[in-house]
Formats: sequence, structure tokens, C-alpha cells
Amino acid sequence: MPNYRSQLSLFIIITLFSINTFAQVDTLVVGETFKNHKNIKEGTSTYILYREMGDGSLSPFGIKRHTITKEGNRLMIEQEIFAADQKHHLETLIDPLTLETSTHNRTTDKGLESYIYSSEKVISNPELESINSDFSIELSEPTFNFEIDFEFMKAIRWNELKTTVINFYHPGGSLPPQYYTFTVEGSEQFALADGNEVDTWKIFTDYNSGSKAWFWVSKSTGEVVKQMQDLTERAGFKFIKLKTYPE
Repeated sequence: MPNYRSQLSLFIIITLFSINTFAQVDTLVVGETFKNHKNIKEGTSTYILYREMGDGSLSPFGIKRHTITKEGNRLMIEQEIFAADQKHHLETLIDPLTLETSTHNRTTDKGLESYIYSSEKVISNPELESINSDFSIELSEPTFNFEIDFEFMKAIRWNELKTTVINFYHPGGSLPPQYYTFTVEGSEQFALADGNEVDTWKIFTDYNSGSKAWFWVSKSTGEVVKQMQDLTERAGFKFIKLKTYPE
């Protein structure tokens, strides 16, 4: 006779394992308040930009300044890259609780691109003269702004889950909004140049393209202390952003 008690026990074990596994996957919903939104504070962070070549040598090429200020009941995220071969300046107005983007401006050597986000579409800002004045993309569902990914690293409570799925859209990009998966690979003591260490979460994503990228996120502040994208196969180097201490 079949051992129904054993079969039932096995079913319960498999079910509990499945529930525990899937409970660790969290799909972020546009409009909901982030649990760690208080980590997004006014202030400035500075990152050294460099390439790590295939032979291990380092080639610094620029500095990125990341500044957050209050603007009414919203936050302005300003990102500036200072490098000899490029001009890059981003200004993003967001809701401090939900991280929803209201407006997003990108200034490069080509000129100004301006965007307005809503739940139905992303369009160019008609109040500004921009090189993307005819831009418009319809959305099947609301989406987050990919160019403020560091803010999401701060606002997510990584200790409560293993994997987070986020619907991101790169403003003006040819790819439509997509869900991207970010996975906690574990904890890591990150060594600073001054000999101190920062306790971090190590977060991995493949950007849905086979590319490999990691974020080292401070457990105490939520700040990204390092980001590395492995471009060895395509470009022969790793692209790294490294936070400077102290500010």
C-alpha cells in the first residue's frame, strides 16, 4: 500500500520550502512607500570613476558628484560627471517616500533632454527647449527611473529579502520598461583606503543582457560604496565607481 503519511509529509516540506523561497522575492510597486526611504538624505557623495583593465591595472578617468537637496515636498537628485572626454549632468525631481520621478533632465555635449514621468507615459517637457522635444512613450504600467538606481539601493530593506524585482526605464532609451532582478549575494566587509571597513550587502544584477554588475551597499546608511560592471568580454575592462571617504 502507498505510504500516504510519508507522501503527505513530503508534500508539506516541499510546500513550506516553496513558500519560504518565494517569500524572499519582492516586486517593487510604483506608488508604495519604501521602508528605508529615510536613508535618502540631503548631502553630497563623491565617486572616483575608473577602469580596471584585463591585466589588473587601474585607469582613473573622472569624478562623479551626487547631491541631494530638498525642493518643496520633493527631493532633487543632481548627478554630475567631471571627465575630460564627456559632459554629463542629471537633475531628477522625486517623491521622497515612493521614489517616483516627476521630472528628469539630462545635459550632455549634445544638449538638453527633458522628461516628465506619469503613470501612463514618459514625455518631453514642453516648458523647456530640448533636443528631444518630440519624445513620448506610452506605458503599459507605471515604471521607475533607471538613472537614479543608487537611490533604490538606499531605500530597499535588503536584510528582509533575497531578491528584488524592479520595473525600470532609462529615460529616452530605445528599450521599453523592463523588470530587472537584483539579488543579495551575501555580506562583505568592504575595506576603505584609510584602513577602516564598512559592513555591506553585495547586490548582483545582469541587467537582462548577460552583463554582470555588483553594488556594495552600506548596511548602516544604505549608500553605495562601490559599483562594478564587468565589461571585460565586450570592452576589455571593468567599469568601477568608488565612493570617497570622508565627505
